[in-house]
Amino acid sequence: MLRSLVGSEMCIRDRVKHPETPLRIVPVGLNYSNADRFRSTVFVEFGDPIQVPTDILEKYKAGGSSKVEAGNQMLEIIQEAHHDVTIQVEDEETRKLLWGLRRIYASGVSERDKLAMQPASAEEQRRTRFQIMRSLADGYARVQHLPAVQSLVTKVRKYHTLLEAYGVRDHQVAHRLSSRSPVTEILLWRLLIIATASVFCVPGLVLASPCVIVSRIVSTRKAAEALKGSTVKIEGRDVVATWKLMISLVFVPLLHTVYTLLVARFGGEALATVYFFFMPFVSFFSIKMFEDFFALIRSLKPLLMVMLSRDQAERLVDIRSELEKQSVQVIDQVNWLQ
Repeated sequence: MLRSLVGSEMCIRDRVKHPETPLRIVPVGLNYSNADRFRSTVFVEFGDPIQVPTDILEKYKAGGSSKVEAGNQMLEIIQEAHHDVTIQVEDEETRKLLWGLRRIYASGVSERDKLAMQPASAEEQRRTRFQIMRSLADGYARVQHLPAVQSLVTKVRKYHTLLEAYGVRDHQVAHRLSSRSPVTEILLWRLLIIATASVFCVPGLVLASPCVIVSRIVSTRKAAEALKGSTVKIEGRDVVATWKLMISLVFVPLLHTVYTLLVARFGGEALATVYFFFMPFVSFFSIKMFEDFFALIRSLKPLLMVMLSRDQAERLVDIRSELEKQSVQVIDQVNWLQ
């Protein structure tokens, strides 16, 4: 808020000092799926360029209370434009609720109309999901008092409570908790892949562990300090991400140098030279391998659940299927996305 106020006054002042120079304010929205996690998805939205209105310039030139009023009016214009390119929710609980409802609704629409949620590319598909999420967030305050919406929200929250109790995720219920699939074969195949990948992933994880541990401890402490001194932060994820990045910029090169010296000490100069120049490329390609490795590990729990408790697995699938139908019906009925 303070930075926006300062920025609005700067724009007006520059237009007054240099009236012949065109000035445009372009609102940019950064919307993260997981802002504190490396390689998380981010959507960058650009709004329409904003010009400083003539009446605001005249008020600013008049000085006194009119100057303050001009700054406040410009701030309102910037905030309104910023709202159009970002997802606005009241708190973290509401964000999680709407994020889960978006997944359920998208699945329901896709089931109803196979072409509706199948864009030409993965990028268009992600863009469509983001637009649905933003529409749900923008319209929630308008429809949350309606009985049909309250009933839907209550059922979605109960469904999320069940997911937490069973330790599975929504996308696993949507795609993996099916007793009709060859569960045993899939489980054995993934265990074989995990065992093979461990040969490459575990050593890399051990080598990177000092950086991971230090960055996590420091960023968590800094986030806690920031939350104590702030009245607008919810979880301080921006602080976590910032400190993780700053620590990694220093720690990763330092760690690489230390490991190179150790290789030179115990393996010789030739091996150390190879390690120094080629290990960064190996680490780069290992990042994707790590993501797939842990995704496979997380997928074991729902597979075991299907094998050991098929009734509970089918129950979750049935609950989600009913929510898909109800979400499409209710959201379309109340014009939530309008």
